[in-house]
Amino acid sequence: MDYQNALDFIHSLSKFAEKKGHDNIKAILSKLNNPQDELKFVHIAGTNGKGSVAAFVSSILKEHGLKVGTFISPFIERFNERIQIDGVPIEDSDLVSYTERIKEICDLLPHINPLEFEVITAMGFKYFLDKKCDIVVLETGLGGRLDSTNVINNPYTEIICQIGLDHTQILGDTIEEIAYEKAGIIKPDTKVILYPDNTVEVCNVIKNTCEEKNCELIIPDINGLDVLSVSDLGSDVVYKEMNIHIPLVGRHQILNAVCAAEGVKSLPYDITDDTIIRGISNTKWPCRFEIFGEKRNIVLDGAHNHPGILSFKNTVNDVFKDKKLIFLLGMLNDKEYKRSFDEVLPLCDKLIITSVPSVRQINADEVFSYAKSIKDDAVYIGDNYDALTEALKHMDDDSVLCIFGSLYLVGNIRRFVHSM
Repeated sequence: MDYQNALDFIHSLSKFAEKKGHDNIKAILSKLNNPQDELKFVHIAGTNGKGSVAAFVSSILKEHGLKVGTFISPFIERFNERIQIDGVPIEDSDLVSYTERIKEICDLLPHINPLEFEVITAMGFKYFLDKKCDIVVLETGLGGRLDSTNVINNPYTEIICQIGLDHTQILGDTIEEIAYEKAGIIKPDTKVILYPDNTVEVCNVIKNTCEEKNCELIIPDINGLDVLSVSDLGSDVVYKEMNIHIPLVGRHQILNAVCAAEGVKSLPYDITDDTIIRGISNTKWPCRFEIFGEKRNIVLDGAHNHPGILSFKNTVNDVFKDKKLIFLLGMLNDKEYKRSFDEVLPLCDKLIITSVPSVRQINADEVFSYAKSIKDDAVYIGDNYDALTEALKHMDDDSVLCIFGSLYLVGNIRRFVHSM
């Protein structure tokens, strides 16, 4: 098996299926001698901000001197990014060898039909144990209660990020139902950090779960947060006497950062304020209002659902309120794209819709048709590179190009922007 064969096997597995429990992944992990039982975790769930919080936490723990495994989804440019140690993705050769081992196990268990994410999760657990990680920052894939990552028994801490309506066809139609699914990662007698700008309904679900499971609930005190500046270079804040520079752009990243700070403070490592300050300031996380160009006038952002679009809109207004805005956008049909478009498209001066390089893009024409009902001069260019080329033609010294929507799209275009 070579690298491409490994990817072909992984991607040949079903991505979504009606799922009743954890039987598949437990069967695979049992054949691997349950590596997850020998690891320590920070477990992260939520609708938006999981990846950013994971990046902040991982950076702080690395700054403390720990060997940190990080498990994220989706990847941006290369599949290997999903499984990292100290910010370095798994090597191609390791990915091949671990895929071969998992495939052998799957062949020995013909009664199971594992999902792609189950296989990747099992691979990550085994890799992190073999490489002797001190701790793993573990991001859920979808939901929490039935998520493949939720086979762990010994997290130090759970962090629940912003929760909103997304994947309603799987997680439920109400915010309370979705919060219940996310709260499913909470284990008895642990510490739980909750993103402070959640709805009352979400907070009540999390509080009730913590009471039932004898957990300490920690909600960062935003009344004690002093925001000094918000710009295209990030934010500067004072939180609990820590002067912190947050390099990820947007006010929502301030709250993600303080959740990460509270999360690491809850761990049994005696992490100092200086370590937290350095760790946050050194954090890198692609395609989260990531700014490129000599004139810092090209933005890549993976805002792909309504809560994410609201954060994107607020950040644009904070950072580029006096600029001419060119939007290059692609979203999947299974997202609340109409509600998102209503929110954000009136901001732009030029709109180009493009396709999303994903099997989940059922009908890009449908997405374009609704966009054109809001911006009648919108154009559709299916090829991502051609769409980027067209968008660049409309730029001048007073304009900003915002490329956003599905992370599949933004990750694909990032390769082109990098090479410019």
